[in-house]
Amino acid sequence: MGHRGHVGPTWERAGIAQVEFFVEKKGLLPTNSFLDIGCGCLRFGHLIIPYLDAGMYCGMEIDAQILAAGIQHELSEGAEAKKPHLACDGDFTFSRFDRTFDYACAHSLFIHLPLVEIEKCFANLLPVMAIGGKFFFTNIDGDESGVKRVVYPHAVSHSCESITSVAKGWDVEWDVGKGHPPTEHTWCLARPKT
Repeated sequence: MGHRGHVGPTWERAGIAQVEFFVEKKGLLPTNSFLDIGCGCLRFGHLIIPYLDAGMYCGMEIDAQILAAGIQHELSEGAEAKKPHLACDGDFTFSRFDRTFDYACAHSLFIHLPLVEIEKCFANLLPVMAIGGKFFFTNIDGDESGVKRVVYPHAVSHSCESITSVAKGWDVEWDVGKGHPPTEHTWCLARPKT
């Protein structure tokens, strides 16, 4: 299985859907700073990096091999000229990028994490969000037993209430857009409380 197969069967379609979601529906501008949490092999990154101004894309991934495959096989010369900042990190050390973010995204990430790791993600992200910053994440609403049908192996679902309880310092809106098929993902929006 190649790096694209590692992240699911709808690789290209899902990346395009994410670009459409952020640019056409959520107002992402080339001048906005963007943090892609769990960027994987750059399914979304290789499409959005050319759109953003130089240095505005930061991606973080826990799996060094997957990230390296994305860099090697997916980044075009044009994308490399945009100077994306990419890091392998499993501790959500967002401060390493030494900047604040207008947008942050965790697509298909929380379905692979226990609540304690989701709480760490929210806590570490809060200090690096710009004023008015928006954090979009996907979720499959269910209970902690994963009773809701989940299409990925080793995936879990979390209730909206559970995620809200660990998102200290954030206001969370649920179901602000549908994720890519065939999953039951919905996009959720979190904003730092003012």
